[in-house]
Amino acid sequence: MPIVTGGTTARVRRLARATAPWLVAAAILAAVAASVDRAALASALAAAPIAALLGLMAAAVAALVAADVFALWVAVRAALPATPLSPRAVLAARAPSYLLALLNYGAGAGGFVYLLRRRHGIPVVDGIGAVGLATGAFLLVLAAPVGIGLAGGAVPEAAGLRWLVAAIGAGGAIAAVALWWRPAWLADRALLRPMFDAGLLGTARAAAARVPYVAGLLALHWAALRLFGVRVAWPDALARLPVIFLLAAVPISPAGLGTTQAASVVLLAEFAPGATADARAATVLAYSLSTQVVGMALWASVGLLGLRALDRRT
Repeated sequence: MPIVTGGTTARVRRLARATAPWLVAAAILAAVAASVDRAALASALAAAPIAALLGLMAAAVAALVAADVFALWVAVRAALPATPLSPRAVLAARAPSYLLALLNYGAGAGGFVYLLRRRHGIPVVDGIGAVGLATGAFLLVLAAPVGIGLAGGAVPEAAGLRWLVAAIGAGGAIAAVALWWRPAWLADRALLRPMFDAGLLGTARAAAARVPYVAGLLALHWAALRLFGVRVAWPDALARLPVIFLLAAVPISPAGLGTTQAASVVLLAEFAPGATADARAATVLAYSLSTQVVGMALWASVGLLGLRALDRRT
């Protein structure tokens, strides 16, 4: 009988943690692909306007990097007022973390916190608090139009989605009460202190600063859909695209791979051209896969450029 040592067990666990998200993504993608006619999907992928999509997304990613850095800078200034980082310093710490963000949002945030500690001596607990403020603001900005869409019937009913939005809304309300009340047993905790230092006004500023980033995502995907012949009116895009972004942020697969495609087909297929439901679903799946692959390549390029710039400074 083979002997399993503690070191072997630890390696197996690390391997399982590393591969599990990819297995989840593969399973979801397989299920989505199985629900679509293969010939229709192959035809839609073959007709994908990759050159135009690459140009559109390259310009959009450049704008999104600027918007993301601005939002993070506002959040860090609000949460850590005694640490005056410039937008350029935030960019230097954020850019390399885009590589980790390809795994999931949390991994990218962790990389950003690490580089804040390494380059600027910001304690890890303070960095986590500042990133927590930025993340909370991002989720609130995404959840707001989703909640409005659910209430107005613009988003198809889904119990899980309703619960997710309700949880984010309840969390935001509880956080607002806590920031206003400032109970000492919470405000004195090191991990939460940056958020209490930001207060309600700082939190509102962080949320407002995140709006350009979300607006950029909306504009990018609305334009990308049109490249694939999917005509989504702005009111429908405003109600449905944030649902996809919100589900992509759930850390169960790398960069939302799989969950993004499943949500896109469910929410957007009705707007696609095609004589049959299979043809419409195939067009949307081709759009979603193409934007995902091109987007991951572009974000990885930004991350590699950030790492190269970081190496020059060290």
